[in-house]
Amino acid sequence: MAELLLAKGYEVFGVVRRSSSQNVGRIEHIIDRVNITYADLTDSSSIEHAVKECAPHEIYNLGAMSFVPASWNQPLLTFDVNCLGLLRLIEASEPFNSKIYQASTSEMYGNSYPEFKPISPYGISKLAAHNLVNAYRLQGRFICSGICFNHESPRRGNEFVTKKIANYAKNPVGKLRLGNLSASRDWGFAGDYVEAMHLMLQQVVPQDCEIASGETHSIRDFLDIALPDWKDKVEVDDSFKRKNEVNVLKGDPTKAMHMGWEPKVSFPELVRMMVNE
Repeated sequence: MAELLLAKGYEVFGVVRRSSSQNVGRIEHIIDRVNITYADLTDSSSIEHAVKECAPHEIYNLGAMSFVPASWNQPLLTFDVNCLGLLRLIEASEPFNSKIYQASTSEMYGNSYPEFKPISPYGISKLAAHNLVNAYRLQGRFICSGICFNHESPRRGNEFVTKKIANYAKNPVGKLRLGNLSASRDWGFAGDYVEAMHLMLQQVVPQDCEIASGETHSIRDFLDIALPDWKDKVEVDDSFKRKNEVNVLKGDPTKAMHMGWEPKVSFPELVRMMVNE
């Protein structure tokens, strides 16, 4: 997102949490072109300070506790960051009348698409935030939710299955232990998806929409491209299977396409990109 906004001539502020060791590996190549400000979505005063410092025209709230299994271990933190964090941003930015993009998620659907019936603390917290967006929009704020389906890239965290497979494909030592190989997702390229996020804030009237490829592929499909001889190298480990598993996710990008957006990177291209990079 920062790369896209810089290319469009924006002055970009990035909010990071202060820690004893900085993790800026993903932005090292643009670190001298962005303004880093310190804040935490769980802390109102720091959010207020960051917003005053930036006086933002547009806010892209991509901060979240986003690893679904971890949301079961840290449900209170998940709600604080994912729902109350958004509320803190909305309230802090009200004097500046900032446009706000909220990163919603396909996990809000659970196994009941197109009806919202989330089955994890992560999905439930995101649905609560999604409802906040609708309420504040009715009050006149320019705020919208992009319901993102799985968006991947070589920058994906190592704990996610796509990155786990890509890493193994480059260094196939021992067995690759995975969970439910039949789980199917609508996978797209994160670089494409941020373009849709930006477009949503350029509309005259704010509205929510799904950001997706419109295709669904299983983990087996991902393996077929990343590691063609995977059947001899993959071991199913039941400890990686979720009790509340979302079996299939497939989005409808029609509304996003009506705004002029379309994904450029295909599923096979995405998998090869993740392995090669």
